Amino acid sequence: MAQSLAIGGEWGGAVLFAVEHAPPRRKAFFGSFPQVGDGVGYFLSTGAFAAIALLGHDALVGWAWRIPFLLSAALVLVGLLIRSTMEESPEFEAARRAGGTVAQKQETPAVAVLRDAWRTWLLASGAFLITVGGYYIVVTFMSTYAVAHLGFTDAQAAGAGTAASVVVIVCTPLAALAADRFGLRRVTLTGILLHLVVAFPMFWLAESRSAAGLWLAMCLPMLASTIAYAAIGTLVAGWFTPPRTRCTGLSMSFQTAGLVGTLAPAATSWLFTTFDNSWTPVAVAFAGMALVSAVCLMRCRPAAGTAPAAPLAVDRPTETAAS
Repeated sequence: MAQSLAIGGEWGGAVLFAVEHAPPRRKAFFGSFPQVGDGVGYFLSTGAFAAIALLGHDALVGWAWRIPFLLSAALVLVGLLIRSTMEESPEFEAARRAGGTVAQKQETPAVAVLRDAWRTWLLASGAFLITVGGYYIVVTFMSTYAVAHLGFTDAQAAGAGTAASVVVIVCTPLAALAADRFGLRRVTLTGILLHLVVAFPMFWLAESRSAAGLWLAMCLPMLASTIAYAAIGTLVAGWFTPPRTRCTGLSMSFQTAGLVGTLAPAATSWLFTTFDNSWTPVAVAFAGMALVSAVCLMRCRPAAGTAPAAPLAVDRPTETAAS
């Protein structure tokens, strides 16, 4: 949950920073690269665990699990180095010169979101729910289920996770390009609805107890998540007005969904054990989150004059400090 609070501001600022540098017809494509970062991180983590799992289960749970976590400290240093050398986007600087930062000192953007855009914030949080909570179910619950109940080894589960991360890395920019071509809402909604399609088949495939079945059980829902997640940041950014609250509104929505989504592995594990080790309620919960996200996405529309091409992040300094 602490990670969700931190990454909400991080992710929202990254998406808007990318979109602000994007050509007019490539907003979704540029805005998808923070999501590619999710896939790269997933690839590094599962790859590291697949490697140390070769030491054996006892070594993995005894001491070797610490190695990837210690190595991740290097990524923190890389992130700090990037932040210390980055310049603000031309769009942000233009907004600041126009007096945007003077206005923001009068009122914290988070207050403006809660007062004037609370409905949009709640709907956006719901739209994010399956892309965050569903992701955790695939990454965490499915891996644990495969090892603890289906007889797969730690290395096999991590290998399937690595394959799923490749799906994210490869398909995210492709889905974003499709969103630039066919529409942000249409492609994002397609990805959300695909979660309904794969909710039960992913468990049927895992129940085959074959390596190929496990790979498909993790890759298919991850493909649905990728299609939904690729352009949703660019889409939701246009829901918030005035423009100076967009970074905060986008980040708060992601944070709220993240706080709920991080409970998904524990909640689905409870459902699994409560219903006599049955995965059916887990699949129903997965589909239910997708249904909530679909309804929220369809009910929320951007306000007039809030196209993402407008200045997007004039609230970034206040928002970052709050995060």
